[in-house]
Amino acid sequence: MGLPDAGRRAGGLDRLRAGVLRVRPPDAPEVWIGYERAFFESVHHRVENFIAGILLPHQKKKPDDPYIRTVMAQMGAIESTLHLLANLE
Repeated sequence: MGLPDAGRRAGGLDRLRAGVLRVRPPDAPEVWIGYERAFFESVHHRVENFIAGILLPHQKKKPDDPYIRTVMAQMGAIESTLHLLANLE
């Protein structure tokens, strides 16, 4: 079990393209979970900002627009899911 070993090098470094390296997390589930939570939290923050800065002003100007109503419903579900994933115990 663990992360795929394809392309793995000593020290957990992978070569992606010529001269580009990526650090792989160690084969420990708690490290993966920490990385995943941080990722979900980061994406959640970006989605929150997008909703507040772009979608809400659109919705205020055109509250009956079917497009923005659908987008707001879907983005609300996405935001809620990301929040849940970032805070799972």
